Amino acid sequence: MCVLPILLYGSECCAITKVDGRRLDALDPWCLRGLLVLGIKWYQFVSNAEVRRTSGQPLLTSTIRARRISLFRHSEQLNDSANAKKILTALPPEDWKWPPGRIFTNARSHG
Repeated sequence: MCVLPILLYGSECCAITKVDGRRLDALDPWCLRGLLVLGIKWYQFVSNAEVRRTSGQPLLTSTIRARRISLFRHSEQLNDSANAKKILTALPPEDWKWPPGRIFTNARSHG
């Protein structure tokens, strides 16, 4: 099954909100139910917790969190002159401020 590697590709660098995390954690048992190995039919009333216990899979958000921690541990071992480490540890200038005006959060709100 190729869903997990595709879903986790680049997840270390993505910002995940609480809503996104809940959606990811709901998607995972839905995908696990589709595996014939578990033997769970679509018409059976099986809780997500039971599906997770049967499959032995952790929450997707836990997997993403572990991958993110692994990335930052790896970046800590890099040389201080490495571009990846410079980007991850960069701070804005002390005199920098947000530009005035509203921050647009949706493409439709631009007009």
